[in-house]
Amino acid sequence: MSGEEITIKGQGVSGEVRRLDLFDGLFTTGYRLTSFEITPQNILTGEMVSARLTTQETAHQVNWDWDNNLEVGWAVWNTPIATRFGMYNRVDEDSSIVEDLFIDLSGDAGENINYIITMRKVTFPIGIGAMNMVRNMSQG
Repeated sequence: MSGEEITIKGQGVSGEVRRLDLFDGLFTTGYRLTSFEITPQNILTGEMVSARLTTQETAHQVNWDWDNNLEVGWAVWNTPIATRFGMYNRVDEDSSIVEDLFIDLSGDAGENINYIITMRKVTFPIGIGAMNMVRNMSQG
């Protein structure tokens, strides 16, 4: 599916679940995630940060659950692996987000975390929009 690409970027505080309003009042407009990246505000420190994207507001948590349909994006910065520190980013490209997107940020207490999310705007028949809304609200 082709469509207009949009970017949302910002900054939040570790432990915060932030709402990103995408709903335009139409149930025929949706968004497909294409990328999701994060960094700490001060990238020269050794801070490790992580984040997840959900389609419903949930309590803050560090763990990821890929069996939960509410979770649609995951990112980590400066995570140690055997030979170096690395990044990991993943989005569920099949999810169609109709209403809101929530970003759950994790790191040291009070740490500022940058994020950038890229999505493709798509349109579909109203029945498909309603189906996507139900999917966005369902639990894994």
